[in-house]
Amino acid sequence: MRKKIVISSFLGNALEFFDFTLCGVFMLVLSKEFFPSSDPSLAVFAGIFAFSAAFYTRPIGALLFGFLGDKYGRKQILSITVFLMGIPTCIIGLLPSYEQIGIVAPIILIGCRLLQGLCTGGEYNGAAIFALEHVQKDRPGLVSGLIASSCVVGALSATVLGGFFLREGVPTWFWRIPFVFGAVISVIGYFLRRYTEETMEFMNAKKQNNTQEKNDFSYAHYVKPFLVSVCVGAFNGSLSYTLFGFLNVYLTAFVKFNHLSGIWCNIFGLVAFGLSCISFGSLADRCGIKR
Repeated sequence: MRKKIVISSFLGNALEFFDFTLCGVFMLVLSKEFFPSSDPSLAVFAGIFAFSAAFYTRPIGALLFGFLGDKYGRKQILSITVFLMGIPTCIIGLLPSYEQIGIVAPIILIGCRLLQGLCTGGEYNGAAIFALEHVQKDRPGLVSGLIASSCVVGALSATVLGGFFLREGVPTWFWRIPFVFGAVISVIGYFLRRYTEETMEFMNAKKQNNTQEKNDFSYAHYVKPFLVSVCVGAFNGSLSYTLFGFLNVYLTAFVKFNHLSGIWCNIFGLVAFGLSCISFGSLADRCGIKR
């Protein structure tokens, strides 16, 4: 059962990050389609703004779905987040360009990114908690590393697919196919989650109706580790999404690499990132997480 839970958490998170990363991989294409400008650099920066919109709602999603997960169960909420992620992803894939419907197109695109950020905020942390509550003290570092590496698997899959659909000679509208495909695999992720078991920790808390669990923020001793976690997460996130989203754009638009070369640089970085997550997670079980 534990293996099944870890695998379903891994796959569900990977599917969600596949959808989330597509906009970063196809950012230059999206800039041309939805933010046309006589200045190419201005169009790129507009595309980066649209991509970054997801990060405004991601903390809100973490708080909202974290709260709902405590109240209604991890399994229920994770099933919802992975299913909801497919809706804005599909809309982006089918969205008419700026030339066809004008200013409405970029507004819808940004709205879709806001919803993607909301879902991803609930997914990543929820998947980690769901898996860790199942494994308890049985190699939590390795399990955490696997969940973190699942983000890389999703991003890597999106990057590889981007390399295929951004080749020279491929019809310009082909960029839409990965987004529609991303919506389909979100449905697969939903069914993966529906056939897992809720954690015993949540079930026991629900039976006991433990009021202390509902008021975690009232505990003063949580403040320091909470703030430290926020700072560490912010530092890690700024570096991670340089690799996930911006590096390919920078190498292609400003260093003047071709699309394929920029994507290969991203792939090497993502592979190193994913392997490091698992290696250091396993090492944490041996040497202690703090160290």
